[in-house]
Amino acid sequence: MERVYFEVEFLENVVLNKSNNTEGFSNTLDFVSGSVFLGIVAREYERFSETFEIFHTPKVRFSQAVPYVEGKRAFRVPFSFYHSKGDASKVFNAHLNPEKMQYGQVKQKREGYFVLQDELLCFFELGNEYHQKSAYDSQKRKSEDSKMFGYYSLERDSQWVFYVEIDGSIREKDKIIEALEGIKYLGRSKNAQYGKVKIKRMESAKGENVFRISQEDSKNGVVYLYADSEIALFENGESTLIPSIENLGLSSGKIKWEECQIRTRSFKPFNSKRRRWDHSRNVITQGSVIALENVSKSDLESLKNGIGGYLNEGYGKVLVNPIFLLRDIKSKTFEVKREQAAREVKTELIEFLLKARKQKEQEDEIGNQVSDFIESHKEKLKSISNSQWGNIRMILEFSKEEWQEKIKEYIYRDYKSKDKRIKKQYEDCERELIGKLEKENLEFWKLLAIQAPKAF
Repeated sequence: MERVYFEVEFLENVVLNKSNNTEGFSNTLDFVSGSVFLGIVAREYERFSETFEIFHTPKVRFSQAVPYVEGKRAFRVPFSFYHSKGDASKVFNAHLNPEKMQYGQVKQKREGYFVLQDELLCFFELGNEYHQKSAYDSQKRKSEDSKMFGYYSLERDSQWVFYVEIDGSIREKDKIIEALEGIKYLGRSKNAQYGKVKIKRMESAKGENVFRISQEDSKNGVVYLYADSEIALFENGESTLIPSIENLGLSSGKIKWEECQIRTRSFKPFNSKRRRWDHSRNVITQGSVIALENVSKSDLESLKNGIGGYLNEGYGKVLVNPIFLLRDIKSKTFEVKREQAAREVKTELIEFLLKARKQKEQEDEIGNQVSDFIESHKEKLKSISNSQWGNIRMILEFSKEEWQEKIKEYIYRDYKSKDKRIKKQYEDCERELIGKLEKENLEFWKLLAIQAPKAF
């Protein structure tokens, strides 16, 4: 099957609830399910002629999206990772350190992601935000009583990656890619403030490098399966949370239960087309570890094709003996830095507020300049009478276009007056006033003519 890789940028926060609770606490998922991308393509269902093969068989598989950090895909923390209580910096694999598990005080590392960088595990937590909301009563034009609710959401400006596996028999590959690319909306409250993302195709060579992971044989002969996505297993047609050789699709080997680390969850997926909840799904969660013994090479190869059901939605993806399950690798914790791009302001209210703030800042700046000018020339300006400042104010008020020339003419007239008293008033400050007249704008002079008489 051919893989087509995609990069996703969150332009707004995205709400992906972990459960379908309508009341009480509900946290957000830390991945984007493949069913979301399947749904994006399914919105153009009528455009496709191979609808059954594309939407209802594993011939087209939409993987789960995972964080994309510093050019590398991130991995969900395996549940085999433990650390000593009170010291989360030293992480170790439970199946490689049985003595620590038996005699030490340890705690399972259940949350977060990591990326592999030069034989180093770099752990980080996904950022999420909580927003409190209220239902709106359109009749009374106010918030409805007793209808408060809140959303946890994944932060915007984060980068994610996923891929689509397309069988060679599918002729409408280009239509699938076209349906995925561009501005899309994910999760809940898409019609409000959430869910806007941008999806673009990634070069094949780059995508292969991003998803490449070192794998090797374990020293003790045990095969460790890392759940790179959620896994839905079935036993005799019924959903089950207990893995077995049969429901894993194997013909040989056995499960080594003492080295397994498995967590599960149950939920009901929501179908937006039918506006209904589907049947409950019981799944083994991403990050679980299953240990196998005496498995044949042919069975190991078959695991790469996926296990369990819902493969077209990204379920059933496992990694066989990934390097981080076979070695105790040094680790560190870091914070993902995101560059928040400046966004164009579109709402009239925000534009008005920004304009008002800019005007206020300009007024404050002019006020400070006027105060500094008066303070530094107080001795020279105090000789100008209130009536003369009044005449300047009249010129500023009624001569919008030629105010500079008229003020200059007025100052020179008094400065050259035969009346020694009037001439004296401008004699000391004529140079400073003419200099400011050439440099400052109308608003500066208006404020100066108002504040100067009050300063003396």
